Amino acid sequence: SSDVCSSDLGLPDAEEALNRLPNDPSLLHTRGRLLEGLGRVDEAIADYRLALRYDPDHPEAKAELVRLGLLSAKGKK
Repeated sequence: SSDVCSSDLGLPDAEEALNRLPNDPSLLHTRGRLLEGLGRVDEAIADYRLALRYDPDHPEAKAELVRLGLLSAKGKK
């Protein structure tokens, strides 16, 4: 969908990119969105949390966790 960062990437592309840049929070967010779209929500959550470990202010990863009810809008639950 158009709201996915780097929406031209598919899951294999995101995996390949993360093999090269495993600490990239934007790639982790993108893979999380792709995984979530496939119904692999637990894996997606892990990617969103990992993105925040590398960039605690990553707005998209924060927004995903807030949307899923795992993070309050003001901070961690």
